[in-house]
Amino acid sequence: MMFDDLQTPAYLLDMDILRRNLKNVQALANGQGKQLWPMTKTHKSLALARLQREAGAAGFLSGTLDEAEALLRDGLGPVMLAYPVMGRANLARLAEMTRLGRLILSVDSMENARALNDALLTSGGRAEVLLIIDTGIHRLGVSPDGAEALAREITANLRALKLVGLSSHPGHAYSAPDEAALMRIAQEDGDILHGLRERIGQSLSLPLFTASGCTPCLRFSAYHPGIDILRPGVYPFQDAMQVSFGSAQVQDCALSVLGSVIARHGNRLILNIGSKCLGLDKGAHGVSSLSGHGIIMGHPSLTLAALSEEVGRAEFAGECGLMPGDFVRVIPNHACPAANLTQYLIGFDASGHRELIEIDMRGNSRKPSLPEETAAKEGD
Repeated sequence: MMFDDLQTPAYLLDMDILRRNLKNVQALANGQGKQLWPMTKTHKSLALARLQREAGAAGFLSGTLDEAEALLRDGLGPVMLAYPVMGRANLARLAEMTRLGRLILSVDSMENARALNDALLTSGGRAEVLLIIDTGIHRLGVSPDGAEALAREITANLRALKLVGLSSHPGHAYSAPDEAALMRIAQEDGDILHGLRERIGQSLSLPLFTASGCTPCLRFSAYHPGIDILRPGVYPFQDAMQVSFGSAQVQDCALSVLGSVIARHGNRLILNIGSKCLGLDKGAHGVSSLSGHGIIMGHPSLTLAALSEEVGRAEFAGECGLMPGDFVRVIPNHACPAANLTQYLIGFDASGHRELIEIDMRGNSRKPSLPEETAAKEGD
């Protein structure tokens, strides 16, 4: 085995598969005249963002201020922020970040928009914003019925903000029971964005673009004429969740965790891969198509039935040739949180080349600075 010299657990990234995934999704977007702005919360790595840019990505969608700032400082803008930002320190940082390059912000309420506007006015800045639309996930976003009124209020009253587009995340697709439901959710999402763009754009004389992102919907959303920008996340890695939806096959999964069998008792194997490697994610929005906590590659009879923090229990019926000391590779259910649980991935390709890929845009990757008064008290 080409990895038997590695300490386990180790995070492996098949660079051949990754590059193929980047090429295929970029080709899908290009073929339909869409821009591709990948969501960087999937990998949180500047090295992988550079590969996406080389493949043709027009910009990036970020989940955190750390991601967005790192991308802008590395010259990888433009960047969109996926979520609203609140809190005095966050807003002050955000206002300063708008000086680093093109940064498009997201709002979904007048309270949030006003706080953002005030922070920008204090710093002497101005920013483009997207209005988040709730197309069915019922998480973030203004309802379609309230979108025009909010857009009008922002445009009329907040001079530091420039409304440039509408965005959505049809994440309720993760609870879709079948392909037909997935297609219907993607269609409804695109229809809502398209209708609002036409209505708000004409009413306020604004040239608006639309942006939507959800990997299970991607193969349908790419063909919707009402969506201008595609913002999928997990497609470079793929994972067991996408395999369960039919959005990917096992051979499309680039990220895996290498582990060792450390014990065997009856019909169970104990692996040195636990929840601190894979997470316990079975989907934030009601995924019911997953069984177990990951796919054990090459061993379809094994089910990763349970995870403790540092070990996992795999169960089998019938014969299993694995013994203590053997290696296994596990495809995570959800690649995004799994990749966030390590500092490095080990990239490899068919030639045998290996490289370390740093996960350098993780949350709190920027050392926090404490106010002087707080720091003084702690030192007493």
